[in-house]
Amino acid sequence: MRVLAKHSVLSTALIGALAATSGVASADVSIYGRAHISVDHLDNGVDSANNLSSNSSRIGFRASTDVLDNLTAMAQIEQQVNFDTNGTSFATRDTFAGVEGDFGMIRAGKFDTPLKRVRSAVDLFGDQVGDARNMVRSRTGAPGASSLDERYPNSLHYQSPRFGPVELNLQYATNTTGSSADLEDDEDGLSASAIFRQDDLYLVLAHETKGEDVGDRSATRLGAYYDLAALRLTGFYQAVSEDGDGFEDNDAFGAGARYRIGKNDLKAQYYAFSSDADDADASMIAVGVDHHISSDLRFYAVYGQTSNDDNAAFVPYREARSAGTPRVAGEDASALSIGMRYDF
Repeated sequence: MRVLAKHSVLSTALIGALAATSGVASADVSIYGRAHISVDHLDNGVDSANNLSSNSSRIGFRASTDVLDNLTAMAQIEQQVNFDTNGTSFATRDTFAGVEGDFGMIRAGKFDTPLKRVRSAVDLFGDQVGDARNMVRSRTGAPGASSLDERYPNSLHYQSPRFGPVELNLQYATNTTGSSADLEDDEDGLSASAIFRQDDLYLVLAHETKGEDVGDRSATRLGAYYDLAALRLTGFYQAVSEDGDGFEDNDAFGAGARYRIGKNDLKAQYYAFSSDADDADASMIAVGVDHHISSDLRFYAVYGQTSNDDNAAFVPYREARSAGTPRVAGEDASALSIGMRYDF
């Protein structure tokens, strides 16, 4: 779901006043955000707890200026806000500057890779319990094993204009760790995608590689959804090749359905993870309902559960959340979540 951006009257007035005194054209400036909180009961298979969680809540600032007939300068600063603890870090989310026009878009900064955006396009439980990242981002479900669904820093990104139903994306990160460049280290990353949109069909294929000193892996993702009136069907496939860091090759697949009845979205999805490592497979199921008060405000209830082999430690509530529990290998985990999301 998109975040709705609205102009701040105060920001516009201030920018206008500054522009009037400086004699330069004012930028189109907006402030936007999302407040997403939930109350959850989490069970890791050994212990359980109740939690209040802030789930990818954020605030951001956007600016753009038409500098020529076919050229727009733009910038964005976005950061996470944890409503449960009043915590925040500046510019932790998609933050960039660039230009766009008939040629497409070119930008530089820190932002989601084309590979990451495959999952977000088809995930019916994004930022909720049951988020597909709980299965497809981590290579075993164990702490410290994440290497997919990343937001690369030090990045250059080109997005093509639409060629009929097709759009192309290419992103290169000179250093994916966020540190200064080290000429002796191979820490770069490359991610690309091709997107096909036509009528009610959406298809996307992406491939990503990462340098030898930051995982030395490659991944391919295929995502799709198809709308049949009030019904959306989704599909996902991922193949990951690991080399030299102690992790085994793995793949994952998922499927889901969402049915809209009035202001209610009834939805369910299933994801499975399969690894070449011994006893490291897992699966997750999530079911829930979103009730839309308006386009800006919704309430929801979700139940999610993961089943783990002896050497897997996946939970349905790790990703995009400020609250969680320790993960236990070989134990099945579950969560019940009641939440509110307000976009502004």
